[in-house]
Amino acid sequence: MALTKSDFENFKGKKVIFHEVSVFPDIKVKYTDRFPDFKVRITGVKSGSEAQIIKVKTVDEFPDIKLMEVERFQDFEIYMD
Repeated sequence: MALTKSDFENFKGKKVIFHEVSVFPDIKVKYTDRFPDFKVRITGVKSGSEAQIIKVKTVDEFPDIKLMEVERFQDFEIYMD
């Protein structure tokens, strides 16, 4: 299940579980301080069954999306599995 940047528009206001993998990710992610595609709040509480699990690979070059960690006014929340 390969995801694109436009697929993440559907996650706005929701909680998502990121499962870190080294091969065959759904999407490649870069965490940045400037010009993010989405702002996220990383939570330590695993959400219920409504959260979607996404396999991600953190990269420094050629990401599919760029995320910026914020404390409030986030686009969506993520839990790092």
